Amino acid sequence: MPLLSSPVGVQGAQTPEPAETVLVRHGLPTATIVVQTDATELERLAATELQSHLQAISGVLLPVVDRTDSATGVQILIGNAVPATLAVAPREADPAAFRLVVTPDRVALAGASPEGTLFAAYELLEQLGVRWFMPGELGTEIPQRTTVAVRQQEILEAPAFSLRQLWWPAETPEDQAWHRRMRRGGTYLGQHGIPATVDLRTEPELFMEENGRPTQQLRVSSPEVLRRTVAACREQLQRHPTLRYLSMGPEDGAGFAVDPWDAGDLDPLNGRPSVTDRYLRFFNLVLEELQQDYPQVGLAFYSYSDYMRPPVRERPNPRIVPVLAPIDVCRFHGIDNPRCWERYEYLKRIVEGWQALGVRMSY
Repeated sequence: MPLLSSPVGVQGAQTPEPAETVLVRHGLPTATIVVQTDATELERLAATELQSHLQAISGVLLPVVDRTDSATGVQILIGNAVPATLAVAPREADPAAFRLVVTPDRVALAGASPEGTLFAAYELLEQLGVRWFMPGELGTEIPQRTTVAVRQQEILEAPAFSLRQLWWPAETPEDQAWHRRMRRGGTYLGQHGIPATVDLRTEPELFMEENGRPTQQLRVSSPEVLRRTVAACREQLQRHPTLRYLSMGPEDGAGFAVDPWDAGDLDPLNGRPSVTDRYLRFFNLVLEELQQDYPQVGLAFYSYSDYMRPPVRERPNPRIVPVLAPIDVCRFHGIDNPRCWERYEYLKRIVEGWQALGVRMSY
């Protein structure tokens, strides 16, 4: 009995089950993995992951060769071994995008980058029923069968979110493997702190002041703070000229005081002035300087706490990315729950306010 029933057509005939390509039949290999000698580390990892998991499923170790004319049975082509006609154009896709093509005699796994090729391997394994619920053997679910077959198909898949990160360091090999299998990717955006070298003891005038004492927050309206920040960013971009986003923001915590760049916006949730306009003006000035030489560079900051609300006066540079971090807002309800004012009214309006300014957001 099939696991899924087939729909009945208008003539009463059932839609045929999709054809399958057999990789292991009754405990014997019917496929060969092909990974070329010039394959990258991630492409070789894709071959290893396929081979080891298929062995765990069926008890059969598929052979791995570096040339298609050495392969017997179904050819499982990895990365550069895939014909150019099935390649994913890297200029037009997220690096994690991939194409998975299964025909009667071939399985092709092609990525927009080696990362995408690896993710194609994980897509194939997930279609075969493999699951990684958490790092390690305890969190791994592998079905057991002596015949392994995958449905014939052609899919082109790209991630819905270009940045897919967890605030959890992958410290052990098991953690690292799990993060890869969850198809994490992109660069983590957002950071506390302004990258300007300033000494609180000798230059207190470059810090905000409350009750007659300097706080930990830099006075971003100071031309000297701007100059040093731009200089530090230029050094970073000289080391990494392809960097897409710089990350910066206020120090975590309070001490914002009052600045002429503030716009007088009061946050009704915490009863404190919003300082978003102050920092957005600063970020705009930083990018205005940097984009003269690095036109594609952007800037990401935590949209958080006293600077979570959208600005009321400043218009953000379109390359600014607010990384929404609403930790002060109720975490128990969805944003579409009308019974939760903090989510449905407050946070929803914040998101809509940023979107109306034409910026992309991270969360």
